[in-house]
Amino acid sequence: MSLVNMKNTPIEIYELDYGLGCEIKAKYSLTSEETSTQILEHMSKILDINEKYIYLIIDYSQTTLPDFDFEDMYKAVQQAIQDFKFNPDLVVAINASDDVTFRLANMWNLFVKKIGWEVAVFRKKGLLDEWLQKEMQKRYDLTKLTFR
Repeated sequence: MSLVNMKNTPIEIYELDYGLGCEIKAKYSLTSEETSTQILEHMSKILDINEKYIYLIIDYSQTTLPDFDFEDMYKAVQQAIQDFKFNPDLVVAINASDDVTFRLANMWNLFVKKIGWEVAVFRKKGLLDEWLQKEMQKRYDLTKLTFR
């Protein structure tokens, strides 16, 4: 079930495991009319809702990012720093199969780890689920989460 209906945006948001987590499915492409500024605005809206979740899955598996420069990365990191104040214990798992998206997600990860979030980037959903399951068990003694 979709949690947030962001009309006219290539983003779908789902609440998972009865509200413990949230999944963001982003579907941007190089041919998208979205600019990197618009993408960051969408992500900002999404991250504003994260204060009640213990985990966040960001799925970029259907994404190839348009032009995304260092200034955009800086803005994305600054947004994460702001959101950290509301949810310092958030665990973030990113699924990014495209090479460019994978590298950008890892760059964001390097910056964000310094503020305290536990973040991991994967190319395959199965590995993401496995890692997230271990993190949830280690941190909260939660087992058998479905991530659905």
